[in-house]
Parts: sequence; structure tokens; C-alpha cells
Amino acid sequence: KDQTLVFEKKEAVRLERNRISAEMHDDLGSGLTSIKMLSELLKLRTGQQPPPELQKIAIRSDELVESLNTIVWALNDRNDQLEPVVAYLRSYVKAQFEERQVNLKMEATVSPHLAGIEIHGELRRNIFLIVKESVHNIFKHSGADMATVRILADNDSLDIWLEDNGKGMTKEEHEIFGNGLKNMKARALAVGGTITFTSETGFRTHFQLPLYNVRVIGS
Repeated sequence: KDQTLVFEKKEAVRLERNRISAEMHDDLGSGLTSIKMLSELLKLRTGQQPPPELQKIAIRSDELVESLNTIVWALNDRNDQLEPVVAYLRSYVKAQFEERQVNLKMEATVSPHLAGIEIHGELRRNIFLIVKESVHNIFKHSGADMATVRILADNDSLDIWLEDNGKGMTKEEHEIFGNGLKNMKARALAVGGTITFTSETGFRTHFQLPLYNVRVIGS
């Protein structure tokens, strides 16, 4: 009886997550996309130098659409396994670099015996935000023209490396941009992982998440 109640509660939570995810995608997503399209249309109509307020609307709508997509992705239980998580990270990183003047070398592999490991919504959201902040740092602070991103799930751990050939980061810059790095460390700690930063030639971020105590779907 107790097991039945637990299953029913989990199923109710799962259905509610999917309902919220679908409604956010359909309602908020379409509204934000409309705002984004209208702002782009207005930019074209105003000529080469649109008002700065219009530029801010376009940028902010882009950011909100991206944030909403991340939330919807984190809520949807179809993404609760490691393999689609890695695929999503790979797709996100490649899309970001396509819009920048930074060359990307990308590698993403998942060992078959780890593909079905459960990565629940809050866990994968934190993983994504660590990757997002690391990519953002490459574009904003490094001055690099080449970056390497490796995502490897093997030997009972998920390892993510992000490296660039930029100017690195001095101790003073660590303090200036320290909040972002501290947030990444806090997120890594919250999910039971570790993160290290090294700055010698360029800048390197290494996030590691042990997977040995994470349940495999269907086991």
C-alpha cells in the first residue's frame, strides 16, 4: 500500500511537471516569440540606427526566450536521462558558437551503460547553467579565437571541460568576475559535483559529477 501511494505521488508530480512545461511552452513561449519578432521588425523599419530602447527590448526578449526554453526543458520528464542531457548541452554550445567569431572544437560522448542514468530536472538545470556561464565567460572576457568543449560520460562520472586560448584571468579579474565563478561553484556543490578553474595559457573550467550513486532508469 505504501509503495502504491509513493508511486501515485510520483506519477502525479510527473504529470503536473509535464502540464506546466506544455503550458509555458505554448502560452509564454508564443508570446515572447511574438515580442521578439515584432522588435526585429521595428528595428528594420527604423533604419540602421534603431533607438537604444528597441535594441534592449530585442536583446531582453532573446534572453527570456532562452531562459524559458531552459525551464521547459528542465521540467519535461522526457529529458530525465543522461543521453538527452548531453545531446542538449552539445546542441546549445554549438548554437552559441555559430553566432560568434570563436572557432569551436566539440566532443560529446556517453558510454552506453550510463545513457539511461536519471538526471532529474533540478540537477540538469544546474549542469546547464554551469555550461552556460562558462560559455558566456569565453565570449565576454577571454579574447579567444579558439575554444574546446568536451563532454564525457564514462567511468561513473560526467566530466565537462571548457578551454580557450585567450588571455586567461588575473587574480584581479578573478575578483572582478568572481560572482559568476562563485555561482558556478555553488551549483556544482549543490548537485554533489566539483568544479575547478585554471588560468595558465587561456582559461580552463572542469566540472565533474559522480554518477555512481545515481539510479539507472529501469534498474
